[in-house]
Amino acid sequence: MNLDRFAHGLPDDQEAPVLAYCAGCGGEIYPGEIICQMDQGELLHWEGRCLVSYFRPLTVWAEEVIETQKRDQTPTSQGDGRDE
Repeated sequence: MNLDRFAHGLPDDQEAPVLAYCAGCGGEIYPGEIICQMDQGELLHWEGRCLVSYFRPLTVWAEEVIETQKRDQTPTSQGDGRDE
């Protein structure tokens, strides 16, 4: 009987069952992985590239967004025009 816990090596990844597929990259999700569960039940790897792929955010310069917001703001109303 060999009591050395490293005698058999690490488990073979090819033998691990696929539990699900990532909604971001389409890759396989295996037991022991940290994942994200979205509101509608989609599963994602806990990796930036999978999250970005899933959400597909628009990347812009901060100055561009601030200037657009300033241009789009309408003046606030000063009341309903009736005397108080």
